Amino acid sequence: MEQQSRLEWLISYYMAMSREGGHFEEKAISFATLVKNCAYNAATCTQENFTSVFHPSYGLCYVFNFHGEASKVTRSGPNYGLKMLLYTNISEYIEATTSIGCRIAIHDQDAYPFPDTFGYSIQPGSAIALSMRANRNERLNAGETKCQDDSEREYLYDGSYTMEVYL
Repeated sequence: MEQQSRLEWLISYYMAMSREGGHFEEKAISFATLVKNCAYNAATCTQENFTSVFHPSYGLCYVFNFHGEASKVTRSGPNYGLKMLLYTNISEYIEATTSIGCRIAIHDQDAYPFPDTFGYSIQPGSAIALSMRANRNERLNAGETKCQDDSEREYLYDGSYTMEVYL
């Protein structure tokens, strides 16, 4: 199925579900079903650490520490980052995506996730370890440059904007 027709199918599916009075959370896989084990910084994490967001291609997504208080891992290695055991039931997939499994996206804490562009696919029955190093660029204040002050502007998404949001 082509990307456009998959997206059209997903939109029509959600529109039909809305007409029937259904909610996306009721039709999507629940957090408790998906996440069998979760740890961050060697401490247990729960659904309280996640925010659910709707994505047009992937439906309901769970975002770790979205807009939460910034936290840093205390040590390096796989036991101190975000560690999860996920359950995927391949018989419950809809035709909107080209693959089965999960899609993981690493993004700034206050930026909207774009798993279709910046994500990694994880097949059922596999293990993956992702590590990252981030650099943050601080911009000068509006008075120190010729740039416009955009703090007064209204945006579609809360939080930081990436180039993907502008496209």
